[in-house]
Amino acid sequence: MTAIAETTATPDLEVGAPSLREEIRAFLESAGITRSKSWVHRMSRKYARTAIPGTPVRLFVATRIVLSLEEHRHVAGRADLQHLFGHADPTATTALANVARESRRGAAA
Repeated sequence: MTAIAETTATPDLEVGAPSLREEIRAFLESAGITRSKSWVHRMSRKYARTAIPGTPVRLFVATRIVLSLEEHRHVAGRADLQHLFGHADPTATTALANVARESRRGAAA
């Protein structure tokens, strides 16, 4: 299991943007989540513009990412990621659970 480092990046578009993108990509890869290069670029810019100084990049990303049902299942099985994604968006978590329940009912019918 890959350990995820607790790091923070300085929100600086000129100096920090490439390292922010690398840090975001590393976090997503370690979590088994796939996003496009443009998504990573947009997220690094959002972090640089809006993050409270000292906010860990992985926490910032985790609270803004929408997981697919497959990604949600993967993350649910990882103790090192549950604290980041478990309650980041309880409405989305509930919605995913409802969709999964309905799909199981549809498959049984």
